Amino acid sequence: MYDILSNNKVALVRSGAAQTPGTISVPATPLNLWDGGLANRALLIVDVSAVATNGDLTIIAQDSADGTNYDADFATVANITATGLYLVVIDDPNQYLRFSCVCADANVTWSAVLVTFEEQRRPVTQPGTELAVTYGTGRKPKVATA
Repeated sequence: MYDILSNNKVALVRSGAAQTPGTISVPATPLNLWDGGLANRALLIVDVSAVATNGDLTIIAQDSADGTNYDADFATVANITATGLYLVVIDDPNQYLRFSCVCADANVTWSAVLVTFEEQRRPVTQPGTELAVTYGTGRKPKVATA
């Protein structure tokens, strides 16, 4: 089991607003993923609430080991052209992370938050009760029981 409760944090990447055609970098100050712990995985949650006709959003994650020199195309999510909630997993980023966002042709209204965590395979130390899973008619578990 993954212990996603270790070294986690949630950071606002961008408040909901329309982005006009062009390129922006968000957040204003790049995120230090190692501040308060070693986060080696992140989940970017993008909420696109409006897309004008022909609107097209591309989000490019850029990471850096020193906060100065950024990998210009570390991970790219291209062609967001419809409203909805988008989840983007970012594996093994360097210490600093920012996003270059390119809006083409027409406005796209969107916001985003980033959830970071340390992904470690180890016993979960938080108390909890294991719950049984019951599958509906016609559903089968993907892992055979022992």
